[in-house]
Amino acid sequence: MINHARAETSTTAETAASGELQRVKLCMPVWGERYVRQFLEFGLPTLLAPGNLPALAETLPCEFEILTSLENESFIKQHPAYRKLAETCQTSIRLIDHLITARNYSTTITLAYAEAIRDLGASMVDTCFFFLVSDYIMANGSLMNVLNAVRSGSNAVLVGNFQVRAEEAMPWLTQQRERQGGRLELGSRQLMTWALKHLHPATVANIVNNPLSHNNHANRLFWRVDPNTLLGRFYLMHMIAIRPEVADFQIGASCDYSFVPEMCPSANISVITDSDDYLVIEMQPEGHESGFLRAGPLLPRQLARSLNEWATEQHRRNAHHSIVYHSDGLPKTLPNYISQADKFVEETQRYLSKKAKPFNGHHYWLGAIAAFREARGEKLSSEDYFWLHEMTSAPHRLIARARTLVFGKPPFVYPWHARWPDYRMVVETVKPILGATNLTLLNVSESHTPFTVQLASMGERVVRVETSMFLKATANRWQAWSRNFDTCLIELSEAELPIAKKLLKKVGPLVRANGEICLLVNARSPLSDTLRESVARHADGLVLSAWPVESIFVPTSRVRALAMRISARLGDIAHKHPFLGVPLLLLLFLPLTCMTLLGNIISAIGIRSGNKAASSVVMKLRVNGDEAADDSRTECAELSESLTREPQYARCLELQDAVGQTRLGLMTNQVWHDDPRRVGIVLARYKFVAKMLAGFRSVGEVGCGDAFGSRIVQQEVEELTAYDFDPLFIHDIESRQTEKWRHAAVVHDIMTAPLPRKHDAIYSLDVIEHINCMDEQRFMEHLCGSLSEAGVVIIGTPSLESQVHASPQSKAGHVNCKTASQLKSLLSKYFHSVFVFSMNDEVVHTGYYPMAHYLLAVCANKRNDVP
Repeated sequence: MINHARAETSTTAETAASGELQRVKLCMPVWGERYVRQFLEFGLPTLLAPGNLPALAETLPCEFEILTSLENESFIKQHPAYRKLAETCQTSIRLIDHLITARNYSTTITLAYAEAIRDLGASMVDTCFFFLVSDYIMANGSLMNVLNAVRSGSNAVLVGNFQVRAEEAMPWLTQQRERQGGRLELGSRQLMTWALKHLHPATVANIVNNPLSHNNHANRLFWRVDPNTLLGRFYLMHMIAIRPEVADFQIGASCDYSFVPEMCPSANISVITDSDDYLVIEMQPEGHESGFLRAGPLLPRQLARSLNEWATEQHRRNAHHSIVYHSDGLPKTLPNYISQADKFVEETQRYLSKKAKPFNGHHYWLGAIAAFREARGEKLSSEDYFWLHEMTSAPHRLIARARTLVFGKPPFVYPWHARWPDYRMVVETVKPILGATNLTLLNVSESHTPFTVQLASMGERVVRVETSMFLKATANRWQAWSRNFDTCLIELSEAELPIAKKLLKKVGPLVRANGEICLLVNARSPLSDTLRESVARHADGLVLSAWPVESIFVPTSRVRALAMRISARLGDIAHKHPFLGVPLLLLLFLPLTCMTLLGNIISAIGIRSGNKAASSVVMKLRVNGDEAADDSRTECAELSESLTREPQYARCLELQDAVGQTRLGLMTNQVWHDDPRRVGIVLARYKFVAKMLAGFRSVGEVGCGDAFGSRIVQQEVEELTAYDFDPLFIHDIESRQTEKWRHAAVVHDIMTAPLPRKHDAIYSLDVIEHINCMDEQRFMEHLCGSLSEAGVVIIGTPSLESQVHASPQSKAGHVNCKTASQLKSLLSKYFHSVFVFSMNDEVVHTGYYPMAHYLLAVCANKRNDVP
């Protein structure tokens, strides 16, 4: 069911979208290997179900744009699901590296969506944009129903969804995909039947008639009507589709806050209210939103308190739509529960503030944009500074200005500031940079700190990068910074010390010879007694690209630790309850300042006495100069500094750092050692198989050995399973698996039974010659019994004629080599069509069989009398 909704006080707007709908554009932001793989393996196959993307493409010109990073682009393009997508509609990739930060996911996707919309210019008003999310699993027919709502006149379509445990969803989806031969066509009621049994803890906590738990930051509500039915009321709804009314719009909040009111000022909106028409389940890890879960039922007053923090007028209106999720027919008791939901929403409404939050200039967005700018190293305005620190009201800002006046602006603070001992050593390092006009600094920190904020004022002389993003950055990016910086400031927490080695290895080559790296490590707690031991455990990684010249642990006395805790607690009270916190601060200001100053003096004495407890450690490291470095350090520095002489090869070092160097398989290692030429010959056989089976959904390899060449086949097919009867080889395969090229590897003896599942294609290279001729009938019957009705088999084997040239090791295992005519005669008993090719070294051809060293037979059209 689709409800049409219009705002009570809608804005009169000249709609530019007055003509016929001309096109559809689907936007999918996804980056990070884990999320990309999850989308390609589960989300995208559901979008390719007949009633979703294929139906859109048959109705209107259709473009699917993936918004991703350069790092993930090649993997996406090589994936079979992407190739199938490209066969369905026009497909493109938009790189959004300039928008990606380690945090602020919502900010990134909002800005990326906006770029994709604006890219169409004035024609955006003739386009239906679909805004997709990578962890959504969609029921068949959902997208077409959304498009029908837009074609019927709506300018925006809103939908709701709920969450299931990803850990339980993926195995079930994998099973469904295997049953469907690589597809994921899920009916809404089939999907609901499964989902209702695997609800996420966060979804359960949002069920109002569940008295055991609630979410203290709820944006959606549910009522359990019966075992087959959920009733939903959503404050926050997803804008699944928009046909913009205007081509000129501004973004003043996250996409699900601002897109609809900005692009559809007439509020011509539809809400899909029945899961039979539209159903998406969202896969989330079990711990998602666990920090918001509380015991006991949800109360309207509690909900209103949370909604007053963020909900816009549109969000408040959304909750009046009942959305029914059901795996069976609608129950007769549903009206009673709708009445309960109405009463709950109305009671909540009574506690809401009179004025909703604005969709343009929403305070969450202003803080997110400030954090986005800080993460990119952009200079922050005073307004950005306030929003970054969540100082949203006049009292907050008054407190901040008073604090700056009394204590200084961090990190440039006075001795009576609680963090003065931790800041002063680092300030001494960066002050020369601030005073000069030709010195440069690299600032590496995962989150914003007083240093990252203040150093941004230096403009282009400071490059600010987030730690995790820097470690993931392509070699091309940081190669361009080689020997570019006079100083580097790295800020880590004690918990981040294990990554210091990898971080310094990348940072070292970027700092000029004899330049300085200042490493600030903050302890887990103000009175930590573990920091010294943590540094000692990781000291070996701190001397790889630079040599320590000074190391100072900033000690913490009990007086200083107490002063820091009290200051933090008072600051928190003043932030949340300024009318209580400000008087308390004024009352305790003098004694607290004296306590802090005393603690800092004791800490200064402790630096000389070697007090064990420390709040931080400041390490200064000197980057090795070419003349001064000893041999081992010079070798490391030169290796890091040189990278590659030509930038196109930087990817080699990037992969070496990210995944290490690939190991040869157990058998391939022996071949590479004894006869390197044979490696190329073997891989050429796999290349032939890959091209013959390109596009097949489910492929099995029988007798895979170490499966070193199997990746070539995997690149062309949707799914590969490798089988071998020797557990030693399967263990070797699993030990070398990488996330990008992971495939199933199973111990199975084909002579004992058919494969555990049927495949669309099977290939077996260098196996049949090892099987006694008395047993080859059983081999072929089991092979055919493992094949789908229209399946294909490829058999590869050395020719009988080649055996006079075979090595003693090969001859020992080859008990059943055949001529081309013998091989075709055998295979023709099981297949109507058998095509035999000759192969000499790496070349496959149709030449004279007796001169062939190797034979490749492609078999199709299985005979009816074969199992």
